[in-house]
Amino acid sequence: MGNKRARLSDADADLVLNDASRLLPPPSRRLFLRNATGLGTLALLTGCDIVDARAAVRALRIVSDFND
Repeated sequence: MGNKRARLSDADADLVLNDASRLLPPPSRRLFLRNATGLGTLALLTGCDIVDARAAVRALRIVSDFND
């Protein structure tokens, strides 16, 4: 009574992946743009140092208000 699992052949694995991909919702343009914008912002912020805490908080609040 082993707990061995049957392995799928490559053809069966491809069919399972195709069926699973049909069940997932298609990615939307808005989601793509949101992720791209977030990645661009993160890339720009990697070289920044927070020197003035008040200015940083103010900038983050402006971005937060824009997102809301």
